[in-house]
This record gives sequence, structure tokens and C-alpha cells, in this order.
Amino acid sequence: MNKGILFILSVLFTGTIVEASSMGFLLIDPLPNSVALANGGMNSIHNNPACMCFEQTRGVSFSHVEWFTDVRIEHLQGVYQTDRYGIGADITYLHAGDIPGYDALGNSTGPFSIHDAAFAFSFGYFIGKVSTGVSVKIVQEKLDDVTANSFAGDAGIMVQDVIPGFDCGVSVLNLGTGITYEQEKEDFPLAVKGLMHYAIPAYAYDVYVNASWEKDGNIIGGLGVEALYFEMLSFRLGYSISKEEVAQKGLTAGLGVRFAEKYSFDYAAIPFSEFGVLHYAGLSIGF
Repeated sequence: MNKGILFILSVLFTGTIVEASSMGFLLIDPLPNSVALANGGMNSIHNNPACMCFEQTRGVSFSHVEWFTDVRIEHLQGVYQTDRYGIGADITYLHAGDIPGYDALGNSTGPFSIHDAAFAFSFGYFIGKVSTGVSVKIVQEKLDDVTANSFAGDAGIMVQDVIPGFDCGVSVLNLGTGITYEQEKEDFPLAVKGLMHYAIPAYAYDVYVNASWEKDGNIIGGLGVEALYFEMLSFRLGYSISKEEVAQKGLTAGLGVRFAEKYSFDYAAIPFSEFGVLHYAGLSIGF
């Protein structure tokens, strides 16, 4: 294979990775149980920081995402909740294997790596049927030996039992001035996200609907259904839509298994356009 072809492939491959690991990673839902419901789960600080009071749960969860090519995402979330308030923290870390670099003439410049991370600290307060929450994020992006840092924030509100069994909320995600990478400044992917949930009376089925408006004009929506059997086995199915050609859209699916009361394992399989199927796996421990 000649140097010209190698250079073109390197540019295409590197461009794909950079697009995946730019500030757009802040919009990636890392929890398999939420992703299987077309990104509409209500147990994720990532979707809305008010969820940590809304769900009335305590525990930690870890998830691993096998994205396209060699890109992987690790996520750790912990929540401590009482009847009045919730405190949470989560870490999202995106990394890729060594990427071969080439100059404009097709000469090898050696491998380089990409790492992105977001560290979020959240606080929520619960009054009656209404919970509110805010998150402060430390955002870091690293390309080879160059590192940039900045701050972002989320804010949200959730309302429980607007009518019996129906809950809803809205959040504003990734507020901030952006991040400066050497001489280039990149804006945070500001988004407004709405969540809705309805528990079907007399049946162990839950319906989830979500919609997001992003600063770049993209609109994303999703519908998900979850069925619970024997209080331990969950089946999830969803469908996502998006204006973007390269996006998570179409059918989503997953399952969850709860055992020993406080442990649960979740898995999701998500189509991602021409990049094939993405795999999410997670383990949660309640306390």
C-alpha cells in the first residue's frame, strides 16, 4: 500500500476518533439501562442532576462502553440520597488506543493518543413531588502531550406524579464558556433535554419518552419501553431519531438482571450508523 493511501486512511481514521472524542462526548449517555431506553433513563445524573432525588436510590454503578474502532468509555457514578437531598459524583473517561500519525507528505510521525474526561459533582434537593439538581463538571481533553481543562455545569428539575404514574422533567446540560485547546477554542455542546415517564397501571411496564435540542440545531428524540418480570429481570426496547446522519438512532435494546436484592447487571446493544453495533455493560451496587 503506497504512502498516499496510508495518509488518506490515517486522516479518515484520526478524524473519526477526534470527532468522537471532542466535546461531543459530554452528550454521550454512558449508562446501559438508560441507553437501551433510547437515552431516556431516569436513573442517570448525566441526563438530569435532579434524577438522584427523583429515583430515591443509593448506590454506585460502573459501566463500560465498546464504541467504534478502538474507542472505549468508562463511567463511574455514585449517589447518596435521603428524603430531602441527594449528593452525587460521576466520572466519564473516553480513551482510544494508539493512533498512527502521518504528515502531509505521508511520512510517519509516530503514534499519538486521545483522552477525554469529565468529573461531575452534583447536589439535589427534594420538596414534595418536585426535585431540583445542579452539577459542576471539570472537563479535560488531552491530545498527545497537549492538555486543556475547563468547567461546565448542568441544572435540572423533575416532577413526580403530575398525574398518577406520570413523571416529567427538563434539564440544561453543559453550560459554560467552552474549552481552549492551544490556540483553538471549542464550545461545549449545550443541550436542553426533556424526560417523561409513565408507569402503566396494573402492569409491570414503563414507557419513557425523551427529546433533546442541541446548540448546533440537532434534535434528538427517543421512545423506550421497559418490562419487569419476577421483580428481577428487565427487558428494554427503544427507538431513537436524530437529524444527523452519523448518530445513535434506530432500534435500541437491552436487559437487566437484579440479584441478591442490591446487585444488578445491565447490558445494551445500540446501532451507530455505519460503525456497526455499540455494546454497553454495567454493574450497580445499592446500599
